[in-house]
Amino acid sequence: MGLAFLQQSFRPKQKTMLSSRCMGWLGGHTESLGLAKPGAIEFRRRDASPEMESSSKMSVLIFNCGLLRARDLFGRIMFENPPFADLRFPHLARMLMDSGADLIALQEIYEDAEVASLVEQVIGLQIVARPPFRCGHGYPRHPQVKSVYPYHARGDNRSTLERTYKFHNGLMYISKYPFVESRLIKHAQAAPLESMFGDKCMLMVTLADTPLGNLAVVNMHTTAGGWNHPEKVDSIRESELREAVEVCEEAMRDGYKSLILGDLNMGPEASRCNYDFMLNSGYQDEVIAVKDGAAEEVFTWDPMNPLNAIGPHNTCPAQRCDHIFVHRQANIVGSSLRRMFTEAFVNSPIGPCTLSDHFGLLLSLSPSLQQ
Repeated sequence: MGLAFLQQSFRPKQKTMLSSRCMGWLGGHTESLGLAKPGAIEFRRRDASPEMESSSKMSVLIFNCGLLRARDLFGRIMFENPPFADLRFPHLARMLMDSGADLIALQEIYEDAEVASLVEQVIGLQIVARPPFRCGHGYPRHPQVKSVYPYHARGDNRSTLERTYKFHNGLMYISKYPFVESRLIKHAQAAPLESMFGDKCMLMVTLADTPLGNLAVVNMHTTAGGWNHPEKVDSIRESELREAVEVCEEAMRDGYKSLILGDLNMGPEASRCNYDFMLNSGYQDEVIAVKDGAAEEVFTWDPMNPLNAIGPHNTCPAQRCDHIFVHRQANIVGSSLRRMFTEAFVNSPIGPCTLSDHFGLLLSLSPSLQQ
């Protein structure tokens, strides 16, 4: 939910306890959480042919890390949403690497120190200082550590002054394939609160010679509304999505196949008009295509998740606000899908909690046989 949390973040801290509703979620969802086997919820495309199964594949993981927090001048945490980032973050690199994804698009990873730590672990780099991160910036590789994800992209267009009071855009890629180009594009519109304290952007990368051909991928975290209810800012969210569609159209004219993905803070369960905008713009929801049209079992945000049950949005309905859209002209389809990081395994003051307030989605993509 991101910066929408800010309007409730300055209340005095109270002792946190899990409600009986949340405890019931933990007790009643043990199997679906996959406590023993991460990402146990898996689906396969019903109409997948043997030819599709044997064709070249590329897996894409999207995940909102849930690492929003603000510090004072002494580095002390003033607030965080969701809570317990210091307890959850140490598990992030291992979980991402265990996913086996070829391309990983992250949202809500803000702090340079966390990015440096993640890069060091998944790319196998020896970082002796904390230099500023730029898209595609690389560092000498440690000879003793196997490289898992040799490439990453991140960008920051804040001024020196803005870095003192505005959050980083929180977007990042890590990849097994090299990037041809990376572009950080600032959105023309933003909700007032996000405009004041955030840097609303989208991060686009292009990749060449992947198993799916040349790709243009836009990683987004669209507006959650700030002080406003999320469905009161549908027009701002559509403006952000329109910008992604337009930049992808440019890439398509250069021969790239386009994907738009990330935490889009929309339907089909909420802000349906934004979801329909993507469909009407020529994009296919490949998560739903694999799931054969039913979204309930692939919700990525659940108010009964322990991290959400104690948060400001615990009255919101369960929904899938994280998406992977593929342009229909790309001739790429999803062949299998896994909902990731559903297990509550991180020890916290309220008991076991999940890696984030969102679940991840791992989608295996294949060339369509109907080209």
